[in-house]
Amino acid sequence: MNQQFTSSVIEQINIGLIGVDQNGQIILWNQWLEKYSHFTADDAINQRLLSIFPELKNSRIMMAVNDVINKGFPAVISNVFNRQPLPLFSNSSSTDRLYISINMIPVKMQDQSCCIIQINDLTASVKRENVLEQQVEERKKAEAVMEIAKQKAEESNRAKSDFLATMSHEIRTPMNGVLSATGLLMDDHCLSREQYKLIEVANQSGQNLMSIINDILDFSKIESGKMTLEAINFNLHKTILDAIDLMRPKLERRPVSLEIDYSVDCPEFFFADEGRIRQVILNLLSNAVKFTTEGFVRVSVRSEGHHDNEECIVISVRDSGIGMTKEQQSKLFQAFTQADSSTTRRFGGTGLGLAICKRIIELCQGDIQIDSVIDEGSDIWFKLNLPVTAVNQNHPTASIEKKSVLVLDEELSNAATLQKKLSELGMRVFRVSTIKDAIQFFSKDRPSIHLIIADFVKPEVSAEKFIKSIRAETALKDLPLIILTSVMMPGDIEKFQSLGYMAYLTKIEYQSILERVVSIVMGYAEQGEIPNEIINYLSLTGAEIPRLTKPIDLTGKVLLVDDLKVNRMLAGCILKKIGFDVDEAGNGEEAVEKWRNNKYNLILMDCQMPIMDGYDATKMIRLLEHTEKRSPAIPVIALTANAFEEDKQKCLLAGMNDVVTKPIEMDQLVKTIKHFLT
Repeated sequence: MNQQFTSSVIEQINIGLIGVDQNGQIILWNQWLEKYSHFTADDAINQRLLSIFPELKNSRIMMAVNDVINKGFPAVISNVFNRQPLPLFSNSSSTDRLYISINMIPVKMQDQSCCIIQINDLTASVKRENVLEQQVEERKKAEAVMEIAKQKAEESNRAKSDFLATMSHEIRTPMNGVLSATGLLMDDHCLSREQYKLIEVANQSGQNLMSIINDILDFSKIESGKMTLEAINFNLHKTILDAIDLMRPKLERRPVSLEIDYSVDCPEFFFADEGRIRQVILNLLSNAVKFTTEGFVRVSVRSEGHHDNEECIVISVRDSGIGMTKEQQSKLFQAFTQADSSTTRRFGGTGLGLAICKRIIELCQGDIQIDSVIDEGSDIWFKLNLPVTAVNQNHPTASIEKKSVLVLDEELSNAATLQKKLSELGMRVFRVSTIKDAIQFFSKDRPSIHLIIADFVKPEVSAEKFIKSIRAETALKDLPLIILTSVMMPGDIEKFQSLGYMAYLTKIEYQSILERVVSIVMGYAEQGEIPNEIINYLSLTGAEIPRLTKPIDLTGKVLLVDDLKVNRMLAGCILKKIGFDVDEAGNGEEAVEKWRNNKYNLILMDCQMPIMDGYDATKMIRLLEHTEKRSPAIPVIALTANAFEEDKQKCLLAGMNDVVTKPIEMDQLVKTIKHFLT
């Protein structure tokens, strides 16, 4: 029974077994070997091992068999190390040899030393390893190809970036000459009307060309991945109002109203890239104004919810212009595409503006869409999730519901809108249209009035007359007054505050912050207090207030450094017009030398110059200030045609204090110089 069991196991086991006696004759050959060799048990038994496998002569396997039989030690031989493996094949008719490992075990049979050769099939695992090795090799080759492609792409991007920076510089440099020269000429009061008009046309044409150039450069920045976002705290409401103010001159001769509808439940202060958001709003407004000959252009802002300190804001620019077909809408956000691309089209432009808007909004993780009907107008809106920032306001407030207000509105067209807005806030509204009517209103048996809002056709005349009339009445001397005007002029805030008005708003502002202003004014009135400064939109948003002040004395000596003579001439004219004495240098080396030998209040430094550029010159000046203990450090302002953010950072890292980009705008230059000299 035991012998039968053992024989059965030997025959059925999934490994090869060869028994070899001390004479080298085969005494065991199981079925596995019959399957994977070309020999049966009858062929092999009693044959010498070398007769069946002559290729084993002088092989490591044969030497191992002899050692196992003669010395009695087991042995292991792997196919990896055996260059003459046994001729075992995947099947009896195949020529594909198996990958094997061999274990040799010494045994005693009938007092003879014998060797059992155990053969293990490693073919499957070896093939898997080979496949893995091949895959690894292929992956390495693919990674090498990808690395080469990556390097080429990076080189291409660097080339694009370098080309972009060069183009920006080379285009802005001559435009600086055109715009600066025409700007200076427009300030010349000796020009005739015809001459002024011609210069104005040249200047405006240059501004239009700069707008197109900026669009192309912006689009190129986006395409090369160079456009980045810079988040700051800002007031969205004020940003939109500023954008609307910039558009007003374009509508002076058209019956088109510019409107804003800023939802009362929408926050105003956010932490995001104000510059890019303003760019989108200006672009949408510019398009709406361009295609609207009558009717309205309206900017609406609403909130669609709050989550994790972010507000979902929807900003819409709607117009009553020419509208668009569905086909035109489908192409609207494509680069270099316009709704009307025919040779007879009435409206100019590159077709880049809205493509840039779409890329900016996508960069901000937002969405932009359009709804339009031909001959009825268009509504382009975008949605952004913006982080909300808190703003401290220390004004008292009061409930205004069911309070009574008298509206004095000399402009009947505005009266209905103001009355409706106040009524929606829950106030009881009474209206008069003249100062005389207002005085008579209080002389009769009327309900108690808590507030007066006055809107005058000529506030410079009527505002003083009205408040004197009101204050002359003892019962009315403490009544809070708010004045509305069409536009804020420098000096208005000081004037109306000195007259005794508690709040001052322009008509475009009041629609969105009326409730807040009225609540604050009523809060002061209930406490019997007067605010330190007249309540107005700018004071509530922290913006700079235009005041009538004496001009700041900017006399001093400036070193102007630029390698182009025309740039030095034009910038020099601007600086002399401001009141500076100007010294000039044509390169950085000359600038350092002049700075060491003269006393200057300020240096205006070009960046790209021969011999020594502006970066190295500024570094040298900062080093000499330190080693020679020169104090205070002189302000160095870069004048550069390189307009990218990384260019500004490069200037600051070199030791410059600020950057003014070319073409030079006189207002921006003056503002920057004032910051460092006053």
